[in-house]
Amino acid sequence: MVCPCLSSWNIYYDAFNEPRGKKDSSAFEPEDITRLTNFCVIGIIIGGRLGFVLFYNFDFYISNPIEIFKVWNGGMSFHGGLLGVIIATILTVRKTKIPIFQLSDLLACLAPMDYFWEELQISSTENYTDE
Repeated sequence: MVCPCLSSWNIYYDAFNEPRGKKDSSAFEPEDITRLTNFCVIGIIIGGRLGFVLFYNFDFYISNPIEIFKVWNGGMSFHGGLLGVIIATILTVRKTKIPIFQLSDLLACLAPMDYFWEELQISSTENYTDE
């Protein structure tokens, strides 16, 4: 799921990284995009798991805290992953001084691609059952 989104990220990065006006001015450095991508992936994983723990089965995980780390048993939350990505983006923007409005333009262009890949994955796996 992450690989198709990262490939579409690279397509939009190339499109938005064209210099406008000055020859040597670009909005993003490749290291900044790499750093943002890495932090967003970490934010999705940590935020998604903590969101599941907090939103869906909090009482169970309070009584069994070691179960929080057993990610192979399942349990990720979209809402927690979204919060993790938002926090990771804010921290990366503050650290790297990426222009927030140009970054938001880039992220807005990536959102439909993400929905496409998500729907493709869901439609390709919903016909399989464990019966």
